[in-house]
Amino acid sequence: MKKKGALYELNLLTNKVNTLITAEHKAYVANYSQDDKNIIYSSQKSGQWQLWLFNKTTLIHTQLTQYGGYSGYQYQGGLIYSKRNQAGLWRLFEGKETLLIKDFSNINWLNFQLIEDNVYFYRKGSGIWRYNLTAKEAEKVMKSNHHFINQFHINSAQNAILFAELKPIQGDVQGFVIHDML
Repeated sequence: MKKKGALYELNLLTNKVNTLITAEHKAYVANYSQDDKNIIYSSQKSGQWQLWLFNKTTLIHTQLTQYGGYSGYQYQGGLIYSKRNQAGLWRLFEGKETLLIKDFSNINWLNFQLIEDNVYFYRKGSGIWRYNLTAKEAEKVMKSNHHFINQFHINSAQNAILFAELKPIQGDVQGFVIHDML
């Protein structure tokens, strides 16, 4: 969780909150590395949105991107990421930035997932898509309807999607017996 630029971690076993990154780093979007030893976070501390790596062991912050970055994941020794002010899904590997998906809308700033070799993302008016980084092919995995609000989560087994819809408010009449409350 984050608050005013600081990043906190809640240990579910002990129910204790630990400050990982102090507010001076202006942390915003944060994603764990696959081994949970590092956190990739976005920050404007350099003057524009860039991605940073925080090593939880050494407590060292390292700037990863030079030309923008907003949400990212480590992948095969590099980085898969979105940018705040520019459409596209990008890969940074050995200092070279490559555009992977051109029609990757900015609506995906925060809401894309990398699971194994698959990137899941939303295409407006179309639905949720899966882009395989190895095959370099995209396929639609869920068609959206007019109630879909592009918030979704793919489970780790990649066989279910949890998604949000916005529907008109309803006025249902409910009843209960008061003596059942006592």
